[in-house]
Amino acid sequence: HFFIVTLLFSLLVFYMLPAFKGNLISTSMRVNIPHRYFELFEYLNNQQEYGRVVPLPVHSFWGWIYYNWDEQTKLGYQGAGFLWFGIKQPLLDREFDRWNIKNEQFYREFSYGIYTNNSVLVENTLEKYKIKWLLVDKSVISPGYPDDVLHLPQIVSLFDSLSNINLEYDFGDGLLLYKYTPEVPYKLIEHNSSY
Repeated sequence: HFFIVTLLFSLLVFYMLPAFKGNLISTSMRVNIPHRYFELFEYLNNQQEYGRVVPLPVHSFWGWIYYNWDEQTKLGYQGAGFLWFGIKQPLLDREFDRWNIKNEQFYREFSYGIYTNNSVLVENTLEKYKIKWLLVDKSVISPGYPDDVLHLPQIVSLFDSLSNINLEYDFGDGLLLYKYTPEVPYKLIEHNSSY
């Protein structure tokens, strides 16, 4: 019995050897995320202030995002996103609200403010939803649509015109982190629940 158990265990280990070597995902499917995103993750994870993060542009109603990280090879990433795997802050991303019409209110208010260049509505929305960080990623593309659908130059111009929004950090290659400073600082509400 010992020999059979040892043989079966050895065969299982041999069969699973690629998994132990980190090959759970085929190398042809693997995507190399640029280093600037890991710098972003480190920067945000070292922040002590409370505040939600909003990724921009806000062009996709469906929450499927395309990134073009290399102009020559057109290599990038397409999918629902990956930012929430690296940061500790809450992320107001389409991936988390698109399944129920009642959850989409932030997206409707904020995207309307952005696309109409309505600075008052943008600031009111940031205040209402306790937004602290605005992440503009110029490597986001919208295949099949003109580049102006992303509204990126207008977003940067709008943020530059607002006194409460400042460029906090430029991670390079169009990855910009803006910080919104509200009139009254946000406070994290501690829930004291006793059952």
